[in-house]
Amino acid sequence: MTHLELREKFKEFFKSKNHFIEKSSSLIPIDDPSLLFTTAGMLQFKPYYAGIKKAPYTRAASIQKCFRLSDLENIGKTARHHTFFEMFGNFCFMGDYFKKEAIEFAWEFSTQVIKLPIERIYVSIYEKDDDAFKIWNEHIGIPKEKIVRLGKKDNFWGPAGDSGACGPCSELYIDMGEEKGCGKPDCFVGCDCERYLEFWNLVFNEFFQDVEGNLSPLKNVGIDTGMGLERLCYIIQGVESNYQTDVMKPIVDAIIKKLNVKYEDKNKTKINLIADHLRALVFVLAEGCVPSNEGRGYVLRRLLRRALKTANDLGHKGAFLNELTGAVINVYKDIYDYLPKEEENIKRILKEEENKFISTISAGMNKLYSVIEENKESKVISGKDAFMLFDTYGLPLDITEEEAADHGFTVDKAGFEEAMEEQKKRSRGTGEDKKSKFGYVENYETKYVGEEKDNLVNGVKAKIIAVYKENIVIVTDVSPFYGEMGGQVGDNGHLETSSKETIKVIDTQKKENTIIHILDNNNHAFNAGEEVTLFVNADRRNAIRKNHTATHILQRVLELTLGSHVNQAGSFVCEDYLRFDFTHPDSIPEETLINVENQVNEVVFKSMPAVIKYMPKEEAIAAGAKALFGEKYPDTVRILDIGNGFSVELCGGSHLTNTSEVGYFHIVSEGSVASGVRRIEAITGLKAAKEATVLFNKVKNLSSILNANKIDELTVKAENLQNEVKKLQKEIKQLKTSGASANSFIDKFEDLNGIRFYNLEFNEDIKEVRLYADTIKERVKDSIAIMISKTDTSNSILVQITGNALKEKKLSANNIIKDIIAVSGGRGGGKDTFAQGSIENTEKAKEEINKLKSKWL
Repeated sequence: MTHLELREKFKEFFKSKNHFIEKSSSLIPIDDPSLLFTTAGMLQFKPYYAGIKKAPYTRAASIQKCFRLSDLENIGKTARHHTFFEMFGNFCFMGDYFKKEAIEFAWEFSTQVIKLPIERIYVSIYEKDDDAFKIWNEHIGIPKEKIVRLGKKDNFWGPAGDSGACGPCSELYIDMGEEKGCGKPDCFVGCDCERYLEFWNLVFNEFFQDVEGNLSPLKNVGIDTGMGLERLCYIIQGVESNYQTDVMKPIVDAIIKKLNVKYEDKNKTKINLIADHLRALVFVLAEGCVPSNEGRGYVLRRLLRRALKTANDLGHKGAFLNELTGAVINVYKDIYDYLPKEEENIKRILKEEENKFISTISAGMNKLYSVIEENKESKVISGKDAFMLFDTYGLPLDITEEEAADHGFTVDKAGFEEAMEEQKKRSRGTGEDKKSKFGYVENYETKYVGEEKDNLVNGVKAKIIAVYKENIVIVTDVSPFYGEMGGQVGDNGHLETSSKETIKVIDTQKKENTIIHILDNNNHAFNAGEEVTLFVNADRRNAIRKNHTATHILQRVLELTLGSHVNQAGSFVCEDYLRFDFTHPDSIPEETLINVENQVNEVVFKSMPAVIKYMPKEEAIAAGAKALFGEKYPDTVRILDIGNGFSVELCGGSHLTNTSEVGYFHIVSEGSVASGVRRIEAITGLKAAKEATVLFNKVKNLSSILNANKIDELTVKAENLQNEVKKLQKEIKQLKTSGASANSFIDKFEDLNGIRFYNLEFNEDIKEVRLYADTIKERVKDSIAIMISKTDTSNSILVQITGNALKEKKLSANNIIKDIIAVSGGRGGGKDTFAQGSIENTEKAKEEINKLKSKWL
C-alpha cells in the first residue's frame, strides 16, 4: 500500500465518521510564538481546546506537516526517527466524543481498513487510567496481558509549547518480530528497542496546563491523536526501515547515486541522516524560512551543516544538496503543489549556504582531528580548543561535539562559553539569539524616557551603572534609547562624557528590563557612577516611528479589505522601510493592493490621533485591543489607539502622535513567504514621496518615448507596440521554419532503418530550438529528434518522436529523456511524443544518446 493510498484511506475513513478534513497548517506556527516549528497535528486546533476561539466544527482530522528536534541524535541511527514528518490525526472539541469512540476509531482503522494483524497489536495506557483499560479489555476485547500500564513520562501527553491542553494517553504498538528486538528477557511494550513499535498515540485531553505548570480541568474534554505516516508505511510496506518506504527511498536512492556510495553497513546511518535533513530543509525553506544565526534560521543552518559534514565523512567534498531537491519534490508534488513553484528559490538558498560551509568542512575538520590526536589520554576537548575551532575555523560547537562523541571524547562546554565571553567583539554566526548574546549582562531596571520630545531634542543625563566588553557595552540608570524589541530596531546616536568627548552609540538592545548600549569605542575607559549625556539620532527615530505607526494602520486596512482572518505573522520596522507578514491564503490582485495603499493614505491624510494608553491586560483585550495569540503580556499593558478606535493594538514600540506625520505611504512589494502567509514591504515619509516622484518621471519619459501626448494614452501605445512585437516574432518564426534556415539542419540526420534520427546541438534558447523541432514534425513523417540547447545560463534538452518511431518501435520521448537525465543529471519529462527538460552534464548526455541510438539500429 503506497503512501498516497494510505492518505486517501485515512481521509475517507474519518470523513465517514463525520470529521471535517482540515488541511495541514504551516510548519511555522503563525499564532504561537512559544514554538519555533509546528511539532504536532493538534497545534492548529490549540485555540479551540483552550476555548480562546470557537471551533467551526466539533470533530476534525488532518495530515499535518511536523518538525521536531527532540530526536535529532537518533536520526539515521534508528529505523523510525525524523526531524520532518507527517502526522495523521483525528481531533474532537467540545466533548463531542471521548475515550470510547477514539479507541473504537483507532481499532477499526487499524484492523479493518489497513488490516494490521490483530495478534501483533498491543496497547499501553496511563498507569492510573482505569477507564481506558476497561474500554480496551472489556469493549474491544484486548487480553489484559497485552495492555501495559506506563507512567507519566510515557503516557501523559502535552502540552505543545509552554501551555495548553494535555492529558493521559493510550498508545497502539505492533510487534515487528524477534529479529528487531534487543534480546533481553524483559523486552516488551515500552522497551527502547525496535521490536514493539508505537504507531498511534491517543491523547485524552482533560486538563489545561498554564505556563507555571498548573493543571486545571478543561471545560470541554477533547481528543487529540497522532500517527506518523512514515512509520505506518514502514509497518505496512514490510521494508527494513522508514528510509526504505516509498516516501523516503527515492530520496535515499538519489543520495546514493550522487555520492556514489553503497547503502550498507555504517553508510546506512549516514545516508539516512542526509536524506532526513535534506527533506526537512526543502520543506522549511519552501515556507519562507532561511538559514541564519538565530531561531528557526539557525536550526536550518545546523541541519545543512550536519548533512554536509556527514557527506564529507562519506568522501564527498563539494556542495550537493541543492542538486537533489527534485528527489524530495517529486515524492510530494501531488500533495503539496507549492513545492515545485519554490524549487528554484530552494536550490539557490541551499547552494549559497553550502558554498559558505565547504571550506569550513575541510580546514576545520582537519584541525579537529589534530586536536583529538593531541588529547588521546584525557579524551576531552578543552573549551579553549573548541572555541579556537569555532572562532578561527568556523566549526560550530555542535559539529565538534558530535565528532568528539564518535571518537569517545567529550567537550568542555563551560570552558567554551567562558572563552566566548572573553572575546572582545563577538564573532557573528554563533547561532545564538540576541538574548543569549547578552547573557553576561546583569539584570538592571533601566528607566526608559525615550518618548518625551524634550529628551529626544536635548538629550538625557544618565549615570553608568555597569560596563562590559572592555568599554564596548554600557548600561545606564535611565535612557532615551529604544532597545530592539517587538520587530522595531534599536536606536543609535551618541553620548557625551563629562569631558565633552563624543562616542557613537551604534546599536541598542534590550534584555528583560535592561537597556544595553553598544558603542563604537576604542579609547575611553568608563567607570560605574560616571555621568554621561545620551543623544538619540532623532531623525532616524522619527523615520522608524513613521514606519511603525504605518504598520498598525496597514494591518487594520488589510483586515477591513481582505477579512477578519488576517493576523500578524511577523513584522520588522527600521528607518528605511517596514515589513509586515500576515495570514492570507491567496495572492492579492494588483487592484486590491492599490486600494489598500489608497486606504492607508486616506487614514494618514485624515490626521487621526495616535494615543498611547495603559490599562489592565484583561480590560484591554475585553475592549477589543488586538494581541498576538500565545504572546506573554504583563498584567498592565501598553496600547496604541489610532483614530479613537480605528486601530487598537497592544504594542510596546515607539509611535507618532498623529497619522498625518506618516507623510505618505507607498507599497514597494507584496508576495508569499510561506503557505498561507503573505508579506508587504512599504516605505513612508520623504522616502516614499521621493520614490513617487521618480516613478512619475519615469512615466513621463516613457510617454515621451512612445509619443503619448497624455499619460492616459501610454497604455494604448504600449499595447500597440506589444502587438507589433508579436507580429514580428511570428514573421521570424516563419523564417526560421522555412527556406534556407530550415535546410541548414533538416538534412542533418542518420537513417535508422527508414527512420530519420536527428542528434542536434544549438547555442540558442530552448524556445528557438522548439521551432526547429516543429519544422521536423511538419516535414518528416518518421523521426526521432534529440536536440540540446546550450546557453550561458542553462543547458536544455528536448526529445520528439513521430510516425513509425512511435508506433512500430514503441519509443517514448518521456522514457528517452528520463534515461538521459538519469546519467547526466537534471530534471524533465513529458509525453510519448514530446519531452523537455534541463541537463547538467552535456558530455554524459551525448554518451547516453549514442548508447540509445545503438539500441534502435
